[in-house]
Amino acid sequence: GKSDLLKSELILQLYKFLPNHCLYRDWKLLYNTNIHGTNITTFYFLVKNIKNTIILIKDFENYLFGAFSVTDWRIEAQYYGSGQSFLFALEPVVEKFEWTQKNDYFLCSRRDFIAMGGGGNFGLWLDSEFNVGCSKPCLTFNNRCLAGSEDFNCKSVEVWTIV
Repeated sequence: GKSDLLKSELILQLYKFLPNHCLYRDWKLLYNTNIHGTNITTFYFLVKNIKNTIILIKDFENYLFGAFSVTDWRIEAQYYGSGQSFLFALEPVVEKFEWTQKNDYFLCSRRDFIAMGGGGNFGLWLDSEFNVGCSKPCLTFNNRCLAGSEDFNCKSVEVWTIV
C-alpha cells in the first residue's frame, strides 16, 4: 500500500531510527483510517500477532509523529513490550525518543485506547476511534509533546509493519 503521510525523505529519516533487524526489509501497510475507518476493533484485528509496527499520526496542525513497537499490539491488563520501542516526531522537526530505562511502561492497550510510555503521563495516547489523542512528556521515553498541542485531533492514522 501507499502512504498518505510519508514522503520519501521522511521514510529515510524514519528508517535511520529503526533497529538493525528491521533494516533492508519491506514495509507493508496494515491499517489506514482513510481506508479502514476509525475503529480500535478493526485496528486490533488487522495488527493481530504482527510485530515491528510503526504507528504514524498526522494531526490537524500538520504535525507528523508516531511510535515504533517490536511487540505486537494486543489487549492487555498490564503494560507490556520491550525497550526497543520508541516514540518519534517527523514534522515539523525530526526527533527520536528512546527508552530511558527509568521504567518499563512501553505499551498499554485496552478495548478503549492504545498508548505508549508512562510515568506521570502517557507519551502517546489514542482513543478507541483514533480521532482524539494526547501526547505529554513521560518518564519512559523522556519525550516532548509530539503533536501540535498536548490534546489533538487526528487527521489520519496509519500502521505499517516491517516484514
